Amino acid sequence: MYCALNVAVVLGSNTLRTQLWPRVRDNLERALEDAYFLCELAGEACVQESMVILNGAGLDFQQVRIPRP
Repeated sequence: MYCALNVAVVLGSNTLRTQLWPRVRDNLERALEDAYFLCELAGEACVQESMVILNGAGLDFQQVRIPRP
């Protein structure tokens, strides 16, 4: 509960929107580009494993509940 409250405070601040989120988004985009490149080299098994991970992450994000102010 304590952690969730701290996260809620951080999420409500401008720091997330103006500084943290762009950095996280850029890191995510680079990681996806790297994974794509590695899958091209490694083949079908890498593609299948990546799809399982990404599909799982997609399902997790569908469950995210945005707190309303």
